Amino acid sequence: MLQGVSYALQSTFCFLDLTGLPLNVRLFSVWENLFNGPVTLTQLPRKLRHLNIVRTSIEQRVVYYGNLPEELQELNIVDMNKPTNKITKFEKSEKKIYLESRVYSNTFRKIALRK
Repeated sequence: MLQGVSYALQSTFCFLDLTGLPLNVRLFSVWENLFNGPVTLTQLPRKLRHLNIVRTSIEQRVVYYGNLPEELQELNIVDMNKPTNKITKFEKSEKKIYLESRVYSNTFRKIALRK
């Protein structure tokens, strides 16, 4: 059973559709890639724990999210030290997403989920 996907440091230029991820995936990481098209966080797999799309060249400014998985522990979407996408706003949901000031590694900042 597939539980994780990691695809990094590629020159892939494609549409990123997170709605088609396998139902049992727990980790999805596609950092430092080139993606085109909308990104929504509304139909993620229920068992997903970690989502990492930081340092991707996403062109949209607003990311819509809702009904996030209960097991979700970490979203790495925006690297405040080295922004490479144009995301500036997250809208909707029962849970709120906050940018934290603490750096969790050399380049990533964690976006924490709070009820």
